[in-house]
Amino acid sequence: MMESTSQNKKSNLPVVVNTNWSIISRILLTLAIGGIAGLLVREMGVFALLIFPCIAVVLAAILQPDIGVMIFLFVTYLQLSNVLIVFHGLPSIAQPLAALLIVIIAMRIIFHREWPYNWNKTAMVVGLYVLAIFVSMYAAGNRDAALTAFVGFFKDILGGVLVFFLIRKPSSFRAAIWTLIVAGLLTGSISVFQHLTGTFSNSYWGFGGWAAQVSGDVTRERSTGPYSNPNAYAQVLITIIPLALERLWHERKTFLRLVAALSLIMCVLTVTFTYSRGGFLSMLVAVGFFFAMFRPRILPLFLTVGIVVAVLQFLPAGYLNRISTVVQLTSSNQSLVADPSFRGRMSENSAAIGMFLDHPLLGVGVGNYPVNYQDYAREIGLEARREARTPASLYLEILSEQGVIGIVTFLLFLLYLFVNGFRAIQRFSDNGLIEESFLMKALIASVLGYLVAAYVKNSAYSNVFWALLGVMLGAIHLSYAQISKKWILGGPG
Repeated sequence: MMESTSQNKKSNLPVVVNTNWSIISRILLTLAIGGIAGLLVREMGVFALLIFPCIAVVLAAILQPDIGVMIFLFVTYLQLSNVLIVFHGLPSIAQPLAALLIVIIAMRIIFHREWPYNWNKTAMVVGLYVLAIFVSMYAAGNRDAALTAFVGFFKDILGGVLVFFLIRKPSSFRAAIWTLIVAGLLTGSISVFQHLTGTFSNSYWGFGGWAAQVSGDVTRERSTGPYSNPNAYAQVLITIIPLALERLWHERKTFLRLVAALSLIMCVLTVTFTYSRGGFLSMLVAVGFFFAMFRPRILPLFLTVGIVVAVLQFLPAGYLNRISTVVQLTSSNQSLVADPSFRGRMSENSAAIGMFLDHPLLGVGVGNYPVNYQDYAREIGLEARREARTPASLYLEILSEQGVIGIVTFLLFLLYLFVNGFRAIQRFSDNGLIEESFLMKALIASVLGYLVAAYVKNSAYSNVFWALLGVMLGAIHLSYAQISKKWILGGPG
């Protein structure tokens, strides 16, 4: 008996020693990490601590590409890279992140032969539009401006292509949608809090932007969030509203439904706080199209009405009066247009039409509208501003800078997008992916809302537009994959 006890003690001794060494190694590792962190903070400041979460993000993105697409969408919609550069003096994170995702996609193609199903059709349509932009450079009087603009567009389109390649399975699609909803909740909450508390002196780490607008005796603080323009901010938030509304209607988990409801409230309120007339009308179109796509259900409809009633309580004073000035645009008499912003937009759009008429095939060259604007504005005589301007419409911008070739290829791409988007809804439904079919309906409403807003808004922040299109294209090819019961085929299809 004594011998057995002695043997047990001996057998337990190595375990105790190993446990002690494990504890000691953990303590040493913790001290080492703490020491490294302290040195980095001393040399680089407190933002050096971001190195550790960045390493974690890189590892997570490599192991799980879904995380990579979520981070990319989050960074894009919050304009996080620009905020860190402008407000915190940090280097760009968008370019390293894009490079990382390119490497991840390349590795999966090389080692696993993972290609999106039937991807070559989308590549042809997108490539055709990129070619049209490139060709327009040859008509540019200012080649430097044309090259800068082309590189900018190429980067934005590349971002959409990255998202497209990373939507690999239904969970990727759902994760992308929820990322956009959460991004809207975060940035919208900051803007709403800032507006309701009147704390416009606080930039809220760069996410609480605003612009003062003086109209007669009225001064308005228009929310811009992490964007530099209230109209662009409204346009971005409009794309989130149908997605949040769909999740409010169809999400099964109570917590996630609550998140969707809060995001919807924050986005709608923030659109009103931008005082964007085009944003308001585009929001109505997007929501109206959403209701046309879905059969109303009693509880979700009741919740939606409740949210609308709650939002109405926070409408800014004079908001409806500002929206009512839209009727000035219907006047054929330019002298009756009193709003100076409308006169400016009429001048910009008239100049765009003039440039197209003078250069119908290729336009004046990508990025060259601002270079030529003043020459046309002086003849139009609607405004006194003497700085370079951009068109107040995405479509007129394309028409003036890229001519018939550019606008036709762009419209063909949109036609391809919507036709295949509606077909994807049916394919998802036929294969039992009802949730994905609902999300695709909401996504189509989101893209439509953006494009309606683009009627009075130019291509600024097109990285958001192409990221959204990347989600839609990825979902379209995900629905194609149901035919073969594979998410990704091993080789070009």
